[in-house]
Amino acid sequence: MGIHGEPGKSKTQWMENYKLCQTLLDSLKAQYGTGDVVVMVNSLGNVTGLEMTLIVNDVLKIMKGQEGVNVLRVVSGTLMSSLDMNGISITVLKLNP
Repeated sequence: MGIHGEPGKSKTQWMENYKLCQTLLDSLKAQYGTGDVVVMVNSLGNVTGLEMTLIVNDVLKIMKGQEGVNVLRVVSGTLMSSLDMNGISITVLKLNP
């Protein structure tokens, strides 16, 4: 879902944090490939600090397990929100060598 309620890419059933992060990163992997990256985990407004910590931890576990991917920095928090919407977005920025 977009920050203004636009339809998302797909609709899924509820899943645990780790599986959700894996699903999101799998859909991005073809875009960032290997190399140095910066990761942004964004709360859409109503994700607690504890939940964000768990999500960021899962994202890092998954990405550290990906051969050839080097996470140089993680930025997390409420960076782009929509009136306390409950959800997250993950952005992966591939750095040029």
